[in-house]
Amino acid sequence: RTSHSVRAVREGEGGRLTLSYTGAAGEEGAATYDHVIYSAPCAAALDGGGLLQRCSLLEYQRLHVTLVWGLLDPAFFRARADGEADDGASTEEEALAFNAAFSDLLTAADADVPFLSIGRFGEAAPPGPSRSPGACDRLYATSPTPRWKLFSRDALSEEHLAPLFLCHDDALTRRHVWDAPGAYPVSRPRPSGLGTFVLHETAAGALLLHPSAVEAATSAMEVVAVSGANAALLV
Repeated sequence: RTSHSVRAVREGEGGRLTLSYTGAAGEEGAATYDHVIYSAPCAAALDGGGLLQRCSLLEYQRLHVTLVWGLLDPAFFRARADGEADDGASTEEEALAFNAAFSDLLTAADADVPFLSIGRFGEAAPPGPSRSPGACDRLYATSPTPRWKLFSRDALSEEHLAPLFLCHDDALTRRHVWDAPGAYPVSRPRPSGLGTFVLHETAAGALLLHPSAVEAATSAMEVVAVSGANAALLV
């Protein structure tokens, strides 16, 4: 039910499941189903009772996402791989080869860099002319330009991005912070008996499923997609 707030799920007559909700206009209602798949994170106080109280709450991370259209500078990564400053400028040919081979990078907890990870987020010609220096204009014109997704604990300013990129246009950069609500849970083991995938099964075989229970143990879209497929197979 879109635009509805679920208040509770309870076992009803005949072993079916009754879902209580509040509609978009504030109206209250209830409906009975053979199965219920609750795919949202568990709310903090679902009217003090019902089967959804078997959900355990998730703590979410505050995480910044930055999308940058440009070419990574090989010199930045050479310096960190060698453990010393790299004063050598990257050539256009080197930059193109490096960016063609570069895919994803995860950093260690104590890494001296402003980001947690970098991942390739597609490749295309940037819209409109670049505001970058002339050399970058030539690179944009002669090859598709990668777009990169960077995760970080703090916001990435232009000062943070400039050493990372040989060519990029900050006018095309997009920034978003996942705060409230969050998108990425803090990873930790699930408490025993809480946060289970199958929250309830009636004697008649009705299932109350919570595919999002896997998020705290492994927060990844691919894993949650498999979890949703498994829920569909069960019902």
